[in-house]
Amino acid sequence: RGVQQGRRLHGGKFDIGDIWSLRSSEAGKDSTQVDTLSSARDISYIFLLAYQPDSVNQNQLLYEMAKYNFSNYLVRNFEITIDQDPHGLSRMLISGFLSYDEARQYARQLYGDTHMSEMLRPCRSLIVSEPNLRLLGTAFSYKDYEVFFEKKLAPLPVSPIPLLDEPETIIKQADEEEEEEPADDEQTQGNDDDDLFNDAPASQQGGYMDFDDDFFK
Repeated sequence: RGVQQGRRLHGGKFDIGDIWSLRSSEAGKDSTQVDTLSSARDISYIFLLAYQPDSVNQNQLLYEMAKYNFSNYLVRNFEITIDQDPHGLSRMLISGFLSYDEARQYARQLYGDTHMSEMLRPCRSLIVSEPNLRLLGTAFSYKDYEVFFEKKLAPLPVSPIPLLDEPETIIKQADEEEEEEPADDEQTQGNDDDDLFNDAPASQQGGYMDFDDDFFK
């Protein structure tokens, strides 16, 4: 009841399981506005770690995450921020992923590291897009998002290409050049067969990459 009234829980009274299933008491009051979770994958994503306040050494966790990123992703510059959600849940957010596939590859590699996997045992983790992040704890609980993720995103095939080995600036530049390239009627004439291959869904290019059971701990 206290949490619903806006109070924050700390110390031994804080139950991350309760917060994980909590939505804002204000959510749903405006029937004219309907928020929905997005399954878009080619937008900015965030890898989120959530933990009970004072349950981990936050400075040590920040150091280990920064060290891991710097040691393993030399061509990428991931940003790490720390905040609290409206209900007092501590969060560490790693941003800089250009797509769902990048964030999913990062999470799999992170939990595949024995030292980091042990370090993250007190935390719960999510892969979430920036638009969906704004809805967590308000219109949707973290538990709601987990169910959504398992149904809509987790089954999607992930690119087998090591995307995080490519510099972010080059990826963005290539995308911009592709969008700006004008159509050439002379080049496209007689190339109908090529169009068939170019239009093949991107999902056919990768295989399914399963997550370890420890992912949502």
